[in-house]
Amino acid sequence: MKRILSILALLAAFPAAAAEYLIAPLIGDRLVVSFARMTTGSNLGASAEVLKFPKLPWDDAIATSVAEGVSAADDKATFKQLSFREGLPGVDTLDQAGEGEIAAALVKTLATLIDPAKKQYIVALWPRRADHLFKGIYAGIGRGRGSGLGFYVDRTTRTILEDTGERDTGFLGVFAYFDVGLIDPAASKVVARQRIVTTQHLTMAERPREAEKGDPWALLDDGEKYLAIRRMVVEQLGKAMPELMKGVAAAKP
Repeated sequence: MKRILSILALLAAFPAAAAEYLIAPLIGDRLVVSFARMTTGSNLGASAEVLKFPKLPWDDAIATSVAEGVSAADDKATFKQLSFREGLPGVDTLDQAGEGEIAAALVKTLATLIDPAKKQYIVALWPRRADHLFKGIYAGIGRGRGSGLGFYVDRTTRTILEDTGERDTGFLGVFAYFDVGLIDPAASKVVARQRIVTTQHLTMAERPREAEKGDPWALLDDGEKYLAIRRMVVEQLGKAMPELMKGVAAAKP
């Protein structure tokens, strides 16, 4: 018995190896701008334009939020921030691919960084498709679907602010539709996942000075648009990461 206790004490003297987390944002290189349009039967649909940002303006904020969430549960963790442009090699339609396909493609793409002798995880963010719905305007409006990060421009809908009753036409929506997943590279599978589907909006009545330009797209300037997306992603990751990190315990043998 004494021998067993001595061995346990010896093992306790050596700290457990720190886990390394590879941060893989697959949503930071583009914005989707959806435009409300009238379709047959007076239903609202949406067309879309993709704006690409090769300098990855949101990746640093994403990496910081992920690192903060991981460190709260694993204070010895180390990190590598990765950059992705033009999607994920081997996956044609990222926002419709299965999580198993995404996990396998990431492990293959990151093969040179994966060390079987280390405890490692990949924290990945990938776009998901979701229905547009903007609550807080009379009854909630918005039609069509979006993916990833972006804006929704509606120039025709009559809006009523629920808190003030003010009426106007048109609004600008902000949306974030993505998954954040914890991948065990040794098993090439997602061991925990959180889905983010969130929206905000600004009506013409809320910003009368900007509304004088007559276009909801002008309700925010370029800097404000950048910050709106950044705040939304950081806020949602702050909520998702504690739940995601429960997957680390589940993944341990």
